[in-house]
Amino acid sequence: MKKLLSLLLLTVLLFSAALPCHAAEPSMANTESALLYCFHTDSTIFTHRADKPLPPGNTAQLMTVLLALEAYPDLDTAVTLTPELLPGWYVEGDYRTPADYGFRKNASVSVRDLIAATVIENANCSTLLLASLIAGNKSDFTVKMNARAAELGMVNTVYQNPTGTDSEGAYTTANDLMLLAKLLYTKPEFMALASAPSFTLASNGFTMYTRNYFIGKWYTSDYLYSRANGMKAGYTDKAGYTLVATATESDGYSYLAIVLGGKEIAFRNTSYATAKALFQWGASAFSYREVLSSATLITTIPVENGDGVSRVSLFPKESVSAYLKKDIAENELTVNYTLHTDSLQAPFDKGTAVGEVTVSYRGEIVATVPLVTGNAVTLSQNAALRDATKTALKWIGIALLILLGLVLLRYLLRILQKKLPHT
Repeated sequence: MKKLLSLLLLTVLLFSAALPCHAAEPSMANTESALLYCFHTDSTIFTHRADKPLPPGNTAQLMTVLLALEAYPDLDTAVTLTPELLPGWYVEGDYRTPADYGFRKNASVSVRDLIAATVIENANCSTLLLASLIAGNKSDFTVKMNARAAELGMVNTVYQNPTGTDSEGAYTTANDLMLLAKLLYTKPEFMALASAPSFTLASNGFTMYTRNYFIGKWYTSDYLYSRANGMKAGYTDKAGYTLVATATESDGYSYLAIVLGGKEIAFRNTSYATAKALFQWGASAFSYREVLSSATLITTIPVENGDGVSRVSLFPKESVSAYLKKDIAENELTVNYTLHTDSLQAPFDKGTAVGEVTVSYRGEIVATVPLVTGNAVTLSQNAALRDATKTALKWIGIALLILLGLVLLRYLLRILQKKLPHT
């Protein structure tokens, strides 16, 4: 009996191990909006109310930084903090005063220092200085922010100031922030700052520590995540906790997680737990999988004048894979094809393209590949004879026309000679 029970238990264990693993999607109970994007596949693989307009909070500073990077390609450019730049640069709620960063009247500082203070410590004073340097004042700079957002396709974003300080009428969405973050991700000098646990200012030797607790521990190490590698975190009363974070996960792929409207529960910032869960879920729940084999017969097409062949089989030109959830069943994928012609005229080679085949998941196309002939077809003897006869008749006709032309030309020359006066 014991041997029988052991055998049954082993069978159950083997069977359960063979079942697909269904990775549960991360809970969104503590966030207003979120998404997960995979850089490697250029695909958004998770969204939670990603088009919901929400206060931007400190994420607005990402747009300020983008405009600064575009205005100053050389971040070591030195600028002078003239008296005209100073009014209104202090915002209540900053961690530090401008003097802490060495930002004093007529001081010479690098653009890198200003951007670093904005990226690493969310310093509103440095953000406003950048705005004044680029546009003269924060109002005109805000106009530039909204214009650049429109250029990027951020159709659900309106900025009211460069800092993201709570202001009526300011909003953005996770989907819009993804467009901005993807662009910033391609800028090495930004990522160098956004991934730095600390930064020492050249202006006065002051060392700042990042407020992105995935990568630094200014006051706590509770949120450190070794796979995270950059971007920006923040908090305002209206926006709640906001987090734009990147990570290279266990599958070797790089991801972007955006969490808006994060909450504080039991004195803990939930945005980090949400983003970390998204990163780990993406790496475990998704993979490349073959969705169409080159050996799959898609359809057949009529052949005209084929040598013993009236139809030819069509196959995908190559096997294709797509980045999809691992637990998708085969019957959830839809295969469709389109033909560029109703029939083929022999002769033709194997691999002749005649259309396209697509694979869709839930109505979204995930793969497209040319549809090609599975074999070559030669011309039938009767058709070949017809073609040869047509070709011969064609050349005979051309020869006759040339001959007729020559005869007419000779006849005209004779007439012309008779009419010319003799000398």
